[in-house]
This record gives sequence, structure tokens and C-alpha cells, in this order.
Amino acid sequence: MIIKKSEKISLKQNQLCITTDKKESLFNLNDINCIVLENNYTYVTTQILAKLVTNDIFVIVCDDKYDPVGITMSLNQHWQPLTVFEKQINMKKNFKLSLRTKIIKQKIKNTLIIMKYLKCSEKSIMMIENFYNDIAFGDANNREGLTAKIFFRELYGSSFIRFNDDGINSALNYGYKILMSAISRTISKYGINNYLGIFHIGKSNPYNLACDFIEPLRPIVDYWVTKNIDNINNSISYNHRLELINLLNQKTIIENKIVTINRAIDYMIRSFITCLKEENDKKIELPTFDFKLMKEETNDDK
Repeated sequence: MIIKKSEKISLKQNQLCITTDKKESLFNLNDINCIVLENNYTYVTTQILAKLVTNDIFVIVCDDKYDPVGITMSLNQHWQPLTVFEKQINMKKNFKLSLRTKIIKQKIKNTLIIMKYLKCSEKSIMMIENFYNDIAFGDANNREGLTAKIFFRELYGSSFIRFNDDGINSALNYGYKILMSAISRTISKYGINNYLGIFHIGKSNPYNLACDFIEPLRPIVDYWVTKNIDNINNSISYNHRLELINLLNQKTIIENKIVTINRAIDYMIRSFITCLKEENDKKIELPTFDFKLMKEETNDDK
């Protein structure tokens, strides 16, 4: 849900109440997963903030350019956060490298699925298939970086430069931040420390672990941007932002189940806790994209 124009957001009759032009609209909290606040002049009551947090609804706050800059998260709700933290901080190097290998391999696999669905060139697909089969332990041979280089050029052209100030990068950044927010919310819910990443270890990055687990999901944002590239100008529209948020409802496969990406994030983080507790990296579960599901989603949109 994006709240673009509103004078006030509050709690009324145990529901979200949005006041606009002195008119009130009520929304059942059980139907809300995420709220994006785009209006800098909206009053938000502490009562509704507390209710949203306790109902595991994350609120993303945007600046005046509609760029997400913050997220609300509950204090650790896991019943044994210290135990989980101790397991997390004591991860062995080889354990981390093994998890990194699995995560990067799944990212490349999902990248290939997207490329095949978009009918990218056979040459590029074959090169990335070779990268997938040749990935070294811990990705010591940087197959992830090489894959990304080919992938972006295939999708957006040889002149594309990541992090330039243009419409494509704006859409990519927005979509990635939505995924990062959903992952961070789930990490907080299960009492894990987001600073302690597996292979992202930035000293000033409070979302290192979320940066790890976003990797297999990034290609879904790339897919959306490619499908909508003709309609993206220097910035993304309100409808574009809605669609990027709605990617959390895109279907994927995890633990042999068809679930939304939002639900898959929950499975993924819980499997990480199992890995920590059992000290078994084979317990990690990562989402896989599927041609048939993507076609169904595309047909539903028409």
C-alpha cells in the first residue's frame, strides 16, 4: 500500500484509518503487508505505528523524491535472541563460504531463468551457464560479478552503467530497496542481527545480512524493469512504484512449495536459523523462479 496523499494516518475501530480531505477510509490490518509513506506532510499517530509494528506490518518512509530512506521494525520478537546471536557471531569461515556459494549459485540460477524467459541471446545464456557450473567455493573466481556484467548489458544495452542517475537505475534501486526492507523486517522478527552478514561485511552497513539474502531475489526486479523499460523515463511513476512493491506477491518456489516472495523470505530466514542451530549449511532454503508461474502472473496482469 502506498499512501501518497493523506492528512493523517491513525487507528480507528482497530483498523488503519486514512484521512484525506476530511474523509476517512478504513482498512483491515490483516490485509496489509507493507505501507509506503510518500507524503511528507502526513501526520502519523504513535498508536497506529505501535499497532502496525505489533502486527508485523513494515512501514517504509520516503524522501521528497519518493526514494525509500527508512523502515520501521519491531524490537526482537524471537523468544531466544541471545542464543541466535551467539550462533550467528560464531559462524566459522568455511560455514560462511559454503553459504555464500549456495546463495550466489541460486542467484545465477534465477538469473538464467529470467534470461531464458526473456529470450536473451544464446551466447550470453551459454556463458552464464558455464559460470554457474564453474563457480568456485565461496565464489573465489567471481562468477557472480561476471554474470552481473553480462546480464545487465544483455538487458539494458552495452552503454548501461549501474548507479547512473537515470530511469532504469531508479527503478532497480526502488525495487531492491523494497526487497531489502521486507528481508530486514523478517530478520528483525526472528531476532537475528542484521549487521552480521555472511559475505557482506560493510562496517557502516546496518543491513549486511539482508544484502546477502536479497541476492537470489534481485533478478525479479531486473525482470520487471526489462518488461517495463519502454515506459520508464528519467524517473519512475506512481503506478511503477505500486507494481514494484507488488513484486512481493509474485509467486516463487521454496521448500517445494509455491508461495509469494514475501512468504519465501520468511522460509529463507527461518532456514538460516536452522542452519545456525544445527551448524548445517545444507539446511538453507532459497527461492527459485519458475517459467510457468511467471507466465501465469503475466497473463493475470492482462
